[in-house]
Amino acid sequence: MFRLVFKQLISQQINHCCTNSCSPRHLFHEDCERAINNQIIAELNAAYAYLSMAAYFGRTDVALPGCEGFFNAMQVEELQHAQKLIKYQNLRGGKVLLCPLTCSDCTEWGISKSLSVGLEMEKLIKEKLISVHEVAETHNDLNLMDMIVTDFINEQERSICEFGRWLSRYGSLQGNCSGCGCVDFLFDKEIHKTYVKSDPTSEKTYK
Repeated sequence: MFRLVFKQLISQQINHCCTNSCSPRHLFHEDCERAINNQIIAELNAAYAYLSMAAYFGRTDVALPGCEGFFNAMQVEELQHAQKLIKYQNLRGGKVLLCPLTCSDCTEWGISKSLSVGLEMEKLIKEKLISVHEVAETHNDLNLMDMIVTDFINEQERSICEFGRWLSRYGSLQGNCSGCGCVDFLFDKEIHKTYVKSDPTSEKTYK
């Protein structure tokens, strides 16, 4: 009797393995899969917005190469985040579901507005990352929890801090150089040293 039961269990296990041999999915809840897909869209939306800002600062009637380089760097970073999440989704055996992107129809950004919007976007992305972590915690997905904290949260905190610092710096310049008409130029030249001049492939340089 025992041998018969044992044989049936082995047979069931073999059949289960055969039907699932092509899928690496293991202890990966659908809620986690859905949360990751939502985060991918959030990262792509942010990249889309930063690309719009970079395009504005690159216009010939605006011509602020430092700000253009800064927001180009930000859109590349957000795109890399989305790609990392896509790879992770595939790694866990999930399915990537992309949706139409949304972006502001603003065509006249300006330095103060773009930095303020960027800061709020970084905060929103952090909140969404925390939500993904909470979903993972609900389903005891230790791997997803670790990935969110290690690969995303720390970098998100740095981005929030960086936007806050640049906003403060721009505000200081406005206070110290009020009425001189060169605030945007001085700020752009300062941000240019960090995001454009340090890039040997860039052709956007001050002479």
